[in-house]
Amino acid sequence: MDTTANQSHQSVRQASEALMATIKHLIPSEQKLSLATGLKISDIQFLAGDASDRTYHRVVLSEQYKGKNSLVLMLLSEDEQPKLKDNRYDWVHLQKLLEENNIPVPMLCFILPEYGCLLIEDYGDQMLESPALQATTPELRQAEILGLYTPALELCAKLLTIERSESLWCSRAFDQDRLEWELQFYKKYYLKGFCKIDFEREKERELDRKFKGLAKELGELATWFVHRDLHSRNIMKAGEQMALIDFQDARLGAAAYDLVSLCFDSYIPISWELREELLQKGIETIRKTNEAAAKEIEETWKKVFLQRQLKVLGSFAYLKIIKAKPQYEKYIEPVKQMIAKAGFDGSWLGES
Repeated sequence: MDTTANQSHQSVRQASEALMATIKHLIPSEQKLSLATGLKISDIQFLAGDASDRTYHRVVLSEQYKGKNSLVLMLLSEDEQPKLKDNRYDWVHLQKLLEENNIPVPMLCFILPEYGCLLIEDYGDQMLESPALQATTPELRQAEILGLYTPALELCAKLLTIERSESLWCSRAFDQDRLEWELQFYKKYYLKGFCKIDFEREKERELDRKFKGLAKELGELATWFVHRDLHSRNIMKAGEQMALIDFQDARLGAAAYDLVSLCFDSYIPISWELREELLQKGIETIRKTNEAAAKEIEETWKKVFLQRQLKVLGSFAYLKIIKAKPQYEKYIEPVKQMIAKAGFDGSWLGES
């Protein structure tokens, strides 16, 4: 391991230890958890999280629950916990919706508002972002990578079959206002915060006009179910099975949104050409059940890609600067390279 990688690993480990010290008193003890659920618990172990303010913990069982040897305790953030007490927590409502639509998601086992947490099915530690994709991608044959992604592309197709209803996800959307807010978020944290760009007034106004135009065009497409953050770290693998996680922010959006998010995910170091092939395979998979969605994706994916990637740059910069999570900085350059590969000029990145 080189010096830079070692320092990054050490920084992440220290951040995890600091987080555990902060939240340790918030996690119910084995005894309290047993009393609340009737489970026989032998251990509670901290699991490494990702970018959210929630933390995750493996609850090891000495007696199986519904055939499971362990469950995952999802400890909600301080802001989220009141919603759980009032039956307003989005994850719970959307888990039920996805389950009813035969989308594989972790089973909800226990709701524990008194402790601000949920107990859910444990899908293990393997994500679609597997060691095979991370460490040996250059040596993997193209067919193998396409095969690894096939179940995930099928999940994208299934999400686009969910019909509009009175459900929570239909009450919010990637409309013009939301998309424009995300582009301004990108400008604030990436262009101004991370890149330290001091815009001339007219240059900034010109960029804002481009943001507004893109947001207006894409906002008119917000008619489909969108997971909102469908990438390799939000798809869990248990053997041959996959399950979606982190779906609590689902909303109306463009048909291309989830597919673009999955295929152009900077966590996975694969070539631009293979990403385009994944996209085409995804479109053909979607076409089998939804010709209208497939057609829209073919016509609009590049603009959806641009908006999504700019927001991702804003998020990585925010995580580094505001949340003190420097491990996300290394994903910024791959995103910039993808934007260039897609044919967008540097003006979107604040370059003259």
